[in-house]
Amino acid sequence: MTDPATGPVFTDDYWRSPFTVLAGVREQAPVREVELPEGGSTWLVTRYADARTVLADPRFVKDFRNTLPPEQRGAVPGLPSPGGDMMLMNDPPVHTRLRKLVVKAFTVRRVAALRPRVEAMAGALLGGMPTDAPVDVVAEYAVPLPTGVICELLGVPPDDRVAFGAWSTT
Repeated sequence: MTDPATGPVFTDDYWRSPFTVLAGVREQAPVREVELPEGGSTWLVTRYADARTVLADPRFVKDFRNTLPPEQRGAVPGLPSPGGDMMLMNDPPVHTRLRKLVVKAFTVRRVAALRPRVEAMAGALLGGMPTDAPVDVVAEYAVPLPTGVICELLGVPPDDRVAFGAWSTT
């Protein structure tokens, strides 16, 4: 096993047991630079308090181009689509503009009203899982539940939800 404080993170050990590897990183080097599997590097923040600090600090950016002088930004390609087009992968002012488009769907009242439906979806997904065989929890629960919730928020008709899920994955 590699050293969690200084060694590579995204090794075979990580892909077999990510929680174990990340627990070691969190214990020995909770904020550290890591090499990405596709090349390049980024900062890995593994403690909640540190993550809140980073997310609230405007000195930290999601789009590296925002660290460049304005006259250089346009000449440098950004993150590849579709990831580079997602609201969560953008900094202000792009993030702010996109957030304004969806913020009304996530009011406290709207989310509270959706709770019974989310609980019913969660129960149906759990109830549909086999009890006598292994289950891919990500494919059978962790992906369909948030997709279903988003479909509810957006008013996607039930007949279109499978297609919506495929579009989201793409």
